[in-house]
Amino acid sequence: MASINKNQPKPLDADHILSWLAAQPRLKRLLVAYSGGRDSHVLLHRLASDPRIGQRYPLYAVHVHHGLQAQASAWAEHCAQVCHTLGVKFGCLAVDARPRAGESVEAVARTRRYQALAGLLDTHSAVLTAHHQGDQAETVLLALLRGSGPRGLAAMPMRRALGRGWLLRPLLYCHSSELSQYAEQQGLVWIDDPSNTAMRHSRNVVRHQIMPQLHTHWPSVENTLSRVAAHAAEASGLLDELAAADGAGLEHPDHSLALLPLQQLSPARQRNVLRHWLQSRGLPTPSSQQLQQVMTALVTAAADRQPCVRWSGVILRRYQQRLYALSPASPLPREPIPWPDPYQPLELPNGDCMQLIAQLGQGLHPQALQNIQIRQRQGGERFHPQGRPHSQSLKKLLQEAHIPPWERQCLPLLYCGSHLAAVPGIGVAAELAVNAQTTGWTLEWQRGQSP
Repeated sequence: MASINKNQPKPLDADHILSWLAAQPRLKRLLVAYSGGRDSHVLLHRLASDPRIGQRYPLYAVHVHHGLQAQASAWAEHCAQVCHTLGVKFGCLAVDARPRAGESVEAVARTRRYQALAGLLDTHSAVLTAHHQGDQAETVLLALLRGSGPRGLAAMPMRRALGRGWLLRPLLYCHSSELSQYAEQQGLVWIDDPSNTAMRHSRNVVRHQIMPQLHTHWPSVENTLSRVAAHAAEASGLLDELAAADGAGLEHPDHSLALLPLQQLSPARQRNVLRHWLQSRGLPTPSSQQLQQVMTALVTAAADRQPCVRWSGVILRRYQQRLYALSPASPLPREPIPWPDPYQPLELPNGDCMQLIAQLGQGLHPQALQNIQIRQRQGGERFHPQGRPHSQSLKKLLQEAHIPPWERQCLPLLYCGSHLAAVPGIGVAAELAVNAQTTGWTLEWQRGQSP
């Protein structure tokens, strides 16, 4: 990523856009995120006005209807009319962007918008947004004010994965004045969202109050802050490479992280590995304070402790010298859940999935698969697993199998009638199991909440 200088082609130059798109691998279809505002209108108009782009890439415009403004439906109609005039296929996606108590309107709307757009993509398509250099500068400044590290200061990349496809920002190094000039020259008519001037939003304070003051003393502040983003992105990439090298071999097949080798690293490198591990699993990154809590309560705590650290969307636990990162899971209902067709997967109310897998010489006998139910563990159960000489308490069997305590509490048990027939991670009941020459059915538990 590099800043714009006088020798670089103008971002709105059609030849430049076409060559930049051609450099994106496997790209065959373009979807413009079209809000109806000036910036997205300029991007859509620029792409639609050059026949070479349309010939090479089918072009679509997608408007996301957030339903947050009284004029939202009128804006969608405006966008549809503009696309009709430009000869661009148009689609409108309605999302529920209403925030819950304590949530940011901007953050919820952004999350819902990208989720909706991601659902439209395949491996050969990309969503294009009209973020420009001013947006990038504001994002860097907001990250500075939050005390963000290199990843936050890197702000917005020109290209990142989104769903099965890509999110592209071809105008990221285009100055706002260039967009204004283009819009005026082409006689474009766009929507002015009143929320863009509401001072209750932090970005608007930066845009309308702080940035103008900075421009007075540092006219090239947007270009300078874009360079900060480029340097931070490079530093963040190097930190990711270091984390991958330090973390090599630390992650178990169940995605837990081995503590003993992690503790051999310096504290800074431990924190770097932890951030990378969580990010690679798609979990929310902890704040500096939360990460310090992880270091104190989980990484450096006594080996016999089983502490837990939580933040929004994440639960971190320690068990037998390993760290586990989980999403909050919903408990099973106390009432038994019938499984009418055991040869088909059963989705549980908490999002988990149960499935019976055919296996020679192991598993439940087909004749045992009657009146099947999934039940929550109550405590006090005894179980005689296939291959064991006698029954034991389920609690002891789960401990011997090194199943973490929090997982034991939400374990779905398979019953055939009143008989405990199968336990995930333990096996099937010996008295209901097949012999070595017969195909049986083993139980597979797929967790829907924990990554």
